[in-house]
Amino acid sequence: MRNRNAFIIIGIIISLIGLFLFPLFTQGISITLDDGTVINLPDTEEFEPLQWIEKEIEKKDFSHYTLDITSLSPDQQREIVEYIKERADQNYLTGQYSRLVEEMDILKALALSQGKDDLLADSLYYQGRAWYRQGKDDEAYQVLLQALEKYKALQNNQGIMRVYIALAGVYQSFQDLNKSEEYAQLAYQLAEELQDISGKASSFLSFGIIYFYQGDLEKAEKYFLDSCNFAAQIENTEVAALSLNNLAYIYVERGDYQKAQQVCESSLEISLEAGFKCGEFAVKLSLARLYHEAWGDSNQALQYLIDCQRLAREMELGYQEAWVLNNKGIIYLDKGDFQNAKKVLEEAEELIQLYNMPGDIGVYTNLGSLYLQTNDLKRAENYITRVVRLATALNYPLAIADAWMNLGVVYNNEERYKDALAAYTEAMKIYEELNIQPRIAALMNNFASLNQHLGNLELALESQLEALRIHQELNMPFDLALDYGNLGTIYLDMKDVTKSEEYFRKGLELAQKLNYSHMIWYCQTGLGRILLEQGKRKESLTYFKEAIDILEGLREKLTSAEMKRSFFENKLLAYDLTVEVLWDLGQFEEAFNYTERARARSFLDILGGAILKVKDEDKEMVSCLQDLETRIASLQEKERQERAKPAEEQNTAYLEELQKILKKLQQSYFQVKEDLNYYSPEVASLVTINPLTLDKVRGVLDKEIVLLDYYITGDRILVWVVEQEEIKTKEISIKDINLNKKIEEARKAFTTTEGDYDYQKICEELYRILFAPIKALIRDKTTIGVIPHRGLFYLPFQALKGEEGFLVDRYNLFYVPSASVYSYCLGKNRGNQESYLGFGNPSFEGTDLPSLPLSAEEVKIVARSFPYNDVFIDKEANETKFKEICSNFDVIHLSTHGLADDQRPLFSVICLAKDEQNDGEVRAYEVFSLNLKANLVALGACETGLGKLSEAEGLVGLVRSFLYAGTPTVIASLWSVYDRPTMELFINFFKYWKQEGMSKVKALGRAQRELAEEYGLPVAWAGFILIGDYR
Repeated sequence: MRNRNAFIIIGIIISLIGLFLFPLFTQGISITLDDGTVINLPDTEEFEPLQWIEKEIEKKDFSHYTLDITSLSPDQQREIVEYIKERADQNYLTGQYSRLVEEMDILKALALSQGKDDLLADSLYYQGRAWYRQGKDDEAYQVLLQALEKYKALQNNQGIMRVYIALAGVYQSFQDLNKSEEYAQLAYQLAEELQDISGKASSFLSFGIIYFYQGDLEKAEKYFLDSCNFAAQIENTEVAALSLNNLAYIYVERGDYQKAQQVCESSLEISLEAGFKCGEFAVKLSLARLYHEAWGDSNQALQYLIDCQRLAREMELGYQEAWVLNNKGIIYLDKGDFQNAKKVLEEAEELIQLYNMPGDIGVYTNLGSLYLQTNDLKRAENYITRVVRLATALNYPLAIADAWMNLGVVYNNEERYKDALAAYTEAMKIYEELNIQPRIAALMNNFASLNQHLGNLELALESQLEALRIHQELNMPFDLALDYGNLGTIYLDMKDVTKSEEYFRKGLELAQKLNYSHMIWYCQTGLGRILLEQGKRKESLTYFKEAIDILEGLREKLTSAEMKRSFFENKLLAYDLTVEVLWDLGQFEEAFNYTERARARSFLDILGGAILKVKDEDKEMVSCLQDLETRIASLQEKERQERAKPAEEQNTAYLEELQKILKKLQQSYFQVKEDLNYYSPEVASLVTINPLTLDKVRGVLDKEIVLLDYYITGDRILVWVVEQEEIKTKEISIKDINLNKKIEEARKAFTTTEGDYDYQKICEELYRILFAPIKALIRDKTTIGVIPHRGLFYLPFQALKGEEGFLVDRYNLFYVPSASVYSYCLGKNRGNQESYLGFGNPSFEGTDLPSLPLSAEEVKIVARSFPYNDVFIDKEANETKFKEICSNFDVIHLSTHGLADDQRPLFSVICLAKDEQNDGEVRAYEVFSLNLKANLVALGACETGLGKLSEAEGLVGLVRSFLYAGTPTVIASLWSVYDRPTMELFINFFKYWKQEGMSKVKALGRAQRELAEEYGLPVAWAGFILIGDYR
């Protein structure tokens, strides 16, 4: 989906040598303005052309001047002409294009005043060159045609030749290579007649660019080399530097990356020595591409792009700055740094609009990719639809088809399957017209995936076999491995185990040969499923465990933007099946350990490979590990792609260099990972999978608590009842129960006071399903830690109701995302509860959020319980203030709106007042970077939403962000609770915890019981849950 052609070849094909042939004037000079004012310049030895030019440029627009040369002495005339001549070349070389245009306006005015057509032609020519370099191709084209007309009238063949060269460049920008070649040929003929070596060098540079775009690399290389040789003879810095830079593109296309780097470095040396800024810009853009695409070194690539952006701004090249920003966006997307990707791509979008660049659709394509990868599907659809519209207007059929393909992916992810089918069909029409077989095969994969999901297995099989046929004809081994795996899945769904096994084995064999990790675990899981169907549990376990080991070595990113999709999208299935088999074999402890690994894997998927802004003390190590992971993954992919070629086509030198680099990187990676696991296991959990085992979990439990670890898989719930002394297990069958439907009904019953939902009935039903079977195993324990799984994250267990009433009436309940996270929380509790920070009823001006008037009263009342407190209301309760002071307090109470976003977990938000520095939306990804010492964070109104049940990633992501930031305990709500009950609950909670010395979980339980007595309905009291350390 990404615009991979954003790195472009740049040609500057103009000579700097010997153009200005100004005559000497024989009169003095005066300037008459439009209003009749006359400026007389005295004939003195102290006359300074620069001062006069600076003054007049600042004062007036020279295109409106009428000039009458009357008072300048011959020496002064000579000074002006020679100074402007010298300045023109220098301005162009150093990238001062705006200044060059201004000074050419002066010469144009002088020329018009004196009727000097040769001077006018020169000024028009130089303005055309400057505008071309600024991306103003239409303006450049017009003035160059005027210059050409003047030179022809003057029979100035050297001037004509240079305009031909410039026009060849302009037509390259217009993507009219025939016209470009025509003008380059005319320029070369005149250069031959004039024996002008500089003209030959510039013409050959232009020929090289034309042949490069036409795909004739041999001719392009020849012309670039000849251009270099000619330029060297006359020390033409511009042509020499750019010919070398363009040679690098030839070597990149051939896979000779070391040679490409050598010529780039030579080009950069020449450009820097001569102060040739545009050359420096061009070659650093090339080096950025080289380091990113060949060596996988995104950090070095970004450094070059940062230099390019600086140079673009110095040269006032807004168009080119947009290219740079787009390329930075591509790299940030590859790194998983979605925040920076968004920032730079939005900046590029602003420049595109500012400079009216409708034809540059790459930025919109990449913004669509960004939002697709971060699961913001509405915005993704908006940008991709814009690409369809723009590409259609510009008649870019391939871009249109790719955009339709990507829209199909968006619709598929939104479960708009008819729309997805229609979008794929539109894409297919164009791909077939263009006869682009690889795209056709990729789209067949998507058709197969869609039909398999809809249960149209025959259609899915037909599409997948067609994709296989094309990939076999084109000898595309990576795609063949994917085809084999997908066919294995289709045949397994069709109950054709023989065919399924055949294709899974083919896929596994090929994937292992290619070191294609994603397809190795995919096919291993498929083969394990087949063995499980055949009743071979132990044998299947070998495949599942190997698949998991590979999965845990992958740094996953959200890849929904990729055109190639597999049916086996649920990576956690391998964990589920492993847990089930171990459970059935009676290996309960190992099964528990795999549930912890599954939760760790799930959390990494919540992060989606994103680069987190962690706390300062962890930043260096986490950043180092993530950079190493990104670069290793990138280089491994390049190695696989190279080895996928026929043996005679493989670049052995490149492969050897890759292996050397990979070996060093992997050694560094394992060392950093080992250090991270040793010094900070919680930080390691953000980037690796290294959970606690059951033995270690029991070691951190207090005697008075019991953990209930629920794991939903297939048609049963597996429960571990974990105490310090022992472990017990219970299997709950849900074969004839639609558990998710029951949970949805419960949430609707809990969150409404109207309708047909009988909360008493549903509370009792869920009690019988989830708690009654394990009640006897809990014995006399009254403090329960619940580790929910999947849809259970949405359910407040305290509202389940048995014969003795609600669970909250007898038990004090708290929650943890996993046993490993619970252990991290225990180590953060320092017993500190002296200082309080309260934010209540922030100003929601400019938003649709309703005011929360009682929340202001709530935080003011609670604050009285603390000897040190700070309370912020209305506009003072803003994001900047929160970030500035939050690290100073023991208790943080945010009585405001919030939303846990399951579709984009890192964008889950706490809403404060906006201010000059911030928008008022504190996102989960921002919380990770806070350095909190708070013993408790209370979130007053965090809503998880009532849509389709998933893994509750939004709530987990938001809570984990606060837990990592430093707090051991978070109180959050599963729905928006009414204002008054919320106020009463928190006032009572803080009274019991702070004033009466209860544990947090007991204080919350008592406050909820009192509310239940007062209001009855769960909507008023059951929504709040305590997560983390219960003490």
